[in-house]
Amino acid sequence: KSLAGFSPESWEVAEEGLLYDRKWLLVDENGNFCTQRKFPQMARLQAAIKDDFLVISKLDATDSIEIPLENSAIGGMEEVKVWSDKTMAFAEEQIYNDWLSDALGFAVKLYRQTDASRRVHERFGTEKTVSFADSQPFLVVGTASLADLEKRLGNEINMNRFRPNMVIETETPFVEDTWELFQLGNIPLKKTKLCGRCKMVNVNQEIGKPDMDLLGFLGGFRRNENSIDFGIRAKWSNYDGIKILTVNQPLSF
Repeated sequence: KSLAGFSPESWEVAEEGLLYDRKWLLVDENGNFCTQRKFPQMARLQAAIKDDFLVISKLDATDSIEIPLENSAIGGMEEVKVWSDKTMAFAEEQIYNDWLSDALGFAVKLYRQTDASRRVHERFGTEKTVSFADSQPFLVVGTASLADLEKRLGNEINMNRFRPNMVIETETPFVEDTWELFQLGNIPLKKTKLCGRCKMVNVNQEIGKPDMDLLGFLGGFRRNENSIDFGIRAKWSNYDGIKILTVNQPLSF
């Protein structure tokens, strides 16, 4: 959660979202979960799945760690909290904590979500489970929305500031706001809400530091009552088993 991501050509999509997406969580020495809101330098670490490992790399160096996707028997289960949701999570080995703490410049512990520690979101009730995502498994942004923002801003900006896990080629800015039910390939999706933004959009993901008040600029034309929206959050409309999502699959309604 909150590290730099990667862009595969195809990926498995399970009930909780893209396979392995935000299944790990960093917690600081005060027990608070870590994000770029407070620690923008997290953007300088990239998480990727390679073979049977979660690989975390420094963007400006060859240094990395490899964490087996299969749970070891060394760590135990501990309680963690994401916003108001509490769950038990698997504590990874101390060697990974040491590497990550050194890379980030502050003490952290790494946890993973397992089948035995599935987080039930308070607004979903007992029937729906989510990863360590803030709320919904999918964050969808259309390319025309970014192009419109760039035109207004007078600068090019990277889509990764908005951290979507589904980017859809569109022609009309913010048309995704109107999608209630839609389908990517054979994956049926349902919009749950517009994606309200926070100061993380101010963080330049390449340097791991805020470099503009992009949130304030967005607020000038994307404010909706108490929210500044860009993109939409979505979930399965009807889950019927793991599917494969591939780049360039068609959008349908």
